[in-house]
Amino acid sequence: MKKDLFSRLGIIPPNKKITFYIFIFVPLCYPILILFMKYNGIMPNLFMPNDFQAYYYSSQLVFKDIASLYNNPGFVMPYRYFPLSPLFHFIYGLFPYEASYILGLFLIYIQSVLAYLLVLKIAKDYFNHNDKEYIWLFYCIGFIILVPYNIILYLQIQTSITVMLSVLLGYYYFKKKKNEFRNNLIGGIFISIAIMLKPTVLIVLPFLIDVKINKSQIQIKTSSFIRILPSFVMLWLNIIFFVIYPSLLFGFIQNNFHHIYIFNILSDSLTTFLSRIFNIPAEILFLIICGLLFSILYYHFLTKRNDLIYYLALSLLISFISYIDIWNHSILYLLPLILFIVMKTRSPEDKLKLKLIYYLTFGISWLNVFNFYYSVTFFPWYYSLFTIYYPILFLYLYVNCHPSSFYVEEQEFIFS
Repeated sequence: MKKDLFSRLGIIPPNKKITFYIFIFVPLCYPILILFMKYNGIMPNLFMPNDFQAYYYSSQLVFKDIASLYNNPGFVMPYRYFPLSPLFHFIYGLFPYEASYILGLFLIYIQSVLAYLLVLKIAKDYFNHNDKEYIWLFYCIGFIILVPYNIILYLQIQTSITVMLSVLLGYYYFKKKKNEFRNNLIGGIFISIAIMLKPTVLIVLPFLIDVKINKSQIQIKTSSFIRILPSFVMLWLNIIFFVIYPSLLFGFIQNNFHHIYIFNILSDSLTTFLSRIFNIPAEILFLIICGLLFSILYYHFLTKRNDLIYYLALSLLISFISYIDIWNHSILYLLPLILFIVMKTRSPEDKLKLKLIYYLTFGISWLNVFNFYYSVTFFPWYYSLFTIYYPILFLYLYVNCHPSSFYVEEQEFIFS
């Protein structure tokens, strides 16, 4: 008997017809709608694909003039990625701009479909749940696909979807029990890809090493170091280019952290918000906020422990709070991680609270679409509901997600 797509992926959707329409057909409408607007002259100027322009031209500069990567006048927005990140966009440079844009739209579509189907597979393979809870997850993912921010992701050919897929694949392989070395290596490769596409994902690396302080003793699972090996190789290759071209290092630091950019970006970051109000250098605020929140979370990691998905979610949330250039669509790759935290929770009471937090986060992601429009239309600078909500969400998850309330397999050393 011939297997369908879902069976081949090891996914058992509650309803295959609904799954097809929501997970496969609806996302296809986004690139089709964008192409219709683009070639009928009705694309809003606010949503010009500046991110894709950076990916396209950087994929050519990396081979022709890498020294000008961070100060090229052809970029509308500052280039904020690693020197070798354009290699992940090399396929765009092989075609004319318009053809590459169309290609990018459909590549994002494929990645989006795979990412959300992978959420279902991870839930089915690794989490304790009943059928009712699995159906709840299924419809929650369906509603994420319908959030209007998705169209911005497609318009910009944004890497957020690719990052979400890479982080989910990394977690999927870290959880596999057989052939631990191979699966840790494969998972580490996917995490390194996410870091190359979004340097802020660097913050998750310390949480990938199984280490625990217990009664003045330090326990380390040495095999877990393989998880961070691919990222270190990638980082050292980039460091070599920083050494060869010192201007690249200066450009990377300036474009990512310099105070001069905070008034020219639409950012949800608390760092940017406070820097604008109090005129404090953004780079100093970044170091203070990120350093403080990271220290709090890593202390929890070393002493109390929880499932890896908890630290992936909260460490990424720290980057949303502290990094100066965080767009509102970033919430879309945090929502599946919050869903996993809900499914990992044992207590029905705690589970209900976390579900309410998920609904609130999801609701704000809808409200912020209108907030985005009004703030850029009627106010002198952009503000966001997420600027206030992200720190509150971090504190709530940090305080209320106790290790004792999570499902953890008995054979695990620390976590898997």
